[in-house]
Amino acid sequence: MSELTVIAKAVAQPGKGDELERELRACVAPTRDESGNLQFELHRSVERPEEVVAIERWASKEDHE
Repeated sequence: MSELTVIAKAVAQPGKGDELERELRACVAPTRDESGNLQFELHRSVERPEEVVAIERWASKEDHE
């Protein structure tokens, strides 16, 4: 099995960037605790505050599913 990296971008409605980030941050710890999770990070764009990017690394595709 090979490692899987997922990069996902979420864009909030105007003025809802803080709400989106708060909701996504609530998922960080539970996701990191999942079997096979190697990394889960969120990054908020400085230029586009409505945009949050998640980077996930998993031991395998099966672990991600």
